[in-house]
Amino acid sequence: MLRLIALALRQGASSAALLVGVSSASATTLDSVRLVRWSMMAMLEAEEYGVTSANASVRRLPRKTGDLGKLMGLDNAWAFNIIRQVGDYSESSERNVGQDSGLKLERGPNALWNKGGLVYPIPFR
Repeated sequence: MLRLIALALRQGASSAALLVGVSSASATTLDSVRLVRWSMMAMLEAEEYGVTSANASVRRLPRKTGDLGKLMGLDNAWAFNIIRQVGDYSESSERNVGQDSGLKLERGPNALWNKGGLVYPIPFR
């Protein structure tokens, strides 16, 4: 996830573009920013439904993404591939900044809404 954000920044996206998706940056940069955003939402939704890298299967993934992958220039198994290879958001968070990392940070308000946090994934429709 952080590598994708770094790539978008190197391509000229400002930090504001990463937050709101609006910038004078090139179309390629904005596509990269959108891809990072949708990837994060897929990871958050997988966490909400209990889908992890260990139990990921196409049938277990919440809601079908339809042709969203095609619209982004990807195959329609993009979300499944992210979850299978990287894990859901909690797995990534724990590995990079959480209890499994050197930082040992608690999720706190960055936890999902159903776990006492403020994060609510955007539903795929």
